[in-house]
Amino acid sequence: MGNAINKLIDHYSNVEKKKKSEYKFGKVLGCGSFGVVRECINKQTKEVYADFFEDKHKFYIILEKCEGGELFYTVVKNKCLLESESIQIVRQICCALEYLHSRNIIHRDIKAENFLFKNKNTKSIKLIDFGMAKKVNCEYLTELCGSPHYISPELIRKKYTISSDIWALGVMVFFMLTGKYPFEGKNTPKVVDEILNKNINWKSKEFSSLSVEAVDFLKKLLERNEKKRLTAYQALNHPWIKPQVE
Repeated sequence: MGNAINKLIDHYSNVEKKKKSEYKFGKVLGCGSFGVVRECINKQTKEVYADFFEDKHKFYIILEKCEGGELFYTVVKNKCLLESESIQIVRQICCALEYLHSRNIIHRDIKAENFLFKNKNTKSIKLIDFGMAKKVNCEYLTELCGSPHYISPELIRKKYTISSDIWALGVMVFFMLTGKYPFEGKNTPKVVDEILNKNINWKSKEFSSLSVEAVDFLKKLLERNEKKRLTAYQALNHPWIKPQVE
């Protein structure tokens, strides 16, 4: 994922040389609060990108186009993922978070819907949707944002840091391995209440098929005390992940 980011930075460095006429614009891929994303093809190289242009101010964003679909739908389709498959995916996610957090950037919307597979024949995965990302200094953040099932206890209390991303990672890994969320209230207030108060029974039958290392990994991500929660770097070095790194 680091190489992809470096390529993106290299592309940005030449942004002033890029002209709209170099691209053939195609279908709309999605719309959000901050703009519209269209498929575009470089007329010379024939490469397909997700791209953004703002003619008046010459602001360009060139992104890879991912055609493998959302992680969310892959989990739903299969009901849950095997540990071996999950480890391969989670390792990449931890690398992305470690990269962001080492630069004091919090994503604030980590969820299965915001990870796309590069294509349908690979487990290479990309983090998307940085609309709520923010540079963090030493202060606590207070803005309430994110998706209900994934928000951390401290985010609910409106006093949080980059560790809130790690809680969301825990929710996502739980979803990947079990096919459901750890906190599944019937409505948002009940979900919030469970996030703050529900104690997960780690000895229940639903975890019996998981390895000891996987359960320990989940416990240390879904730690309500953010000071005791794993960092992204520590997550990468956890026994459940580390054998895949060495």
